[in-house]
Amino acid sequence: SLKMESTYDTLSSFPDDMPSREGFTIISEHFSAGELAPAEVVVQTEGSDIPVEDVLNDLPFVANVSEGEQAKN
Repeated sequence: SLKMESTYDTLSSFPDDMPSREGFTIISEHFSAGELAPAEVVVQTEGSDIPVEDVLNDLPFVANVSEGEQAKN
């Protein structure tokens, strides 16, 4: 029987004793995933004033939202 398991955890594919994986494990004990690898959100507002930060902060799985930047045309 064949089994395929997908993961988005790139580090899990590296050997446990790889120095960069060991370092990441140590750092992750002191910082949250969002601080180590924050997500960047790009929103096309088409010039409308949309409270993107407020919307993101209202999501139950979002802990912190940094101040946004507006792209220059």
